[in-house]
This record gives sequence, structure tokens and C-alpha cells, in this order.
Amino acid sequence: PEELPAPIAMPAEEPRSFEEPLPTVQGKLCMLFTPGEPFAPQDLSALRVAVALLGGTPTSRLFQNVREKQSLCYYCAASYSAMTGLLCIDSGIEHENAARAKAAILHELEALRTGEIGEEELAAAKRYLRTQLNAVADSQGGAEAWQRMARLRGDGKTPRQVLAEVMAVTQADVHSVLAGLTLSVSYVLTKGGAADGE
Repeated sequence: PEELPAPIAMPAEEPRSFEEPLPTVQGKLCMLFTPGEPFAPQDLSALRVAVALLGGTPTSRLFQNVREKQSLCYYCAASYSAMTGLLCIDSGIEHENAARAKAAILHELEALRTGEIGEEELAAAKRYLRTQLNAVADSQGGAEAWQRMARLRGDGKTPRQVLAEVMAVTQADVHSVLAGLTLSVSYVLTKGGAADGE
């Protein structure tokens, strides 16, 4: 087989913003962050925990603080790409709340990047990831997808090996893996345009 291409990442640059007007009731806010280079294999488990803490679970900061406490979005979730080092924060919003939601999301990311992470908060994120990792082998499709991505990443780690790494992640590891992330792209689906047939 041909040699796999090396992972790629968007270079560090000035943030770019895009707005798309559409005749929708609900808006959308999506922000992409990049470290400028792909994460090293040894950083991926810390990144898993960081994303779970930020916006990957019902106990995450984006869900609890931006959605529940401030009611600035219908949903707010974080995800990442191991192949490109890209962190995505995706949310459904009221059009008039776009700016406030963006500011609140950036505040939560900065607080997680530099502030205190409670022991129970960290433990809850790890429990969530443990459930996910233990479920990989529950279906043939899940096991196949895991093996495919492990080969693409080039690490060949099993879910059990990754789980051991996840359980060892510390607050300092989370701070470190988030330290180099910068906002590169912002996209807002705004209210406007003509409905079909008008």
C-alpha cells in the first residue's frame, strides 16, 4: 500500500469571520481553533479529556454554563480532529445571541485553559470517556472504525491502552494541550435572505 500522507494542520493566522444570511428561525455559531500543527500522539488522550471537559458531555462547561445557566444556545458542543489538530465548537443559537454566545464560549475555553479544574469535574469527564472507550468493541462497526483511525494516526493503540492514558491525565496536561489553540475561523448563520418561493 502507498505510504499514508502526514497529518496536516491549518497554520496560525489572523482569525477569519464569515456570516451567511438565511431565512431561518434558529441561527448557528461555529468556531474552529488550531494549534498550528497536528497534536503529537502522546497529547491525544489529554485532548480527549479537555474536549470532554469543555463541551463533550452533559456535565461540560459549555453545556452547564453557556446553555443551562446563561440560556445562550440550544446546544453547544466541542469536538476535535486528531488528524488535523482542529478543535470545533458548534452551537445552535437565537440570532440576537450570537455575539454574547461567542464571548461566553471564549470565556469558558480560557477558564479551562488557565484555571482550576475540580477533581469531580475531571473524574466525570474521565468516566464519560471510559464508557465510550469500553463500548468500542460492542459492535463490529465500532471496532472497525477504531482500527481504521488508529492506523491513520499511526499509533495503533487499543481502546484499553487509550483508556489507561485517559485515566492518567492531569489538570496540567489539560492546560498544556489547550495552551496553543487559537481561534482561526468563526462562522455565523444569521437571519436574512428570502424564503423559498418568495
